[in-house]
Amino acid sequence: ILDTLASDPVLTAESVSTRLDVSPAAAHRALTELAEAGILGRAKEKGRLVCWTADRHLALVALTERSNRGGDDDTKDRKPRLGPALPDLSKFGTAPSGHTVRRDGMGL
Repeated sequence: ILDTLASDPVLTAESVSTRLDVSPAAAHRALTELAEAGILGRAKEKGRLVCWTADRHLALVALTERSNRGGDDDTKDRKPRLGPALPDLSKFGTAPSGHTVRRDGMGL
């Protein structure tokens, strides 16, 4: 079950039973154990169908999708933030011991 959570983040006892060729009872026990361990969440919609979901995985997928959007709107109303300025490399040198030292106008 764990090997396929990335491709199948929503499971039922029937889907696990079919895919792994185990009894529905064994699939249900395995899914229940994973839910008790905090790996899966259990969701019951109206009716008898019980689904188990890899909520953390789904949250990471959603976060990744949001961060990988094309960028059409993220800079529409504001400029992108710039990183810090590059340091002035002329103020750095190498001490005899191999440590980097800073040389500023005061000789420090």
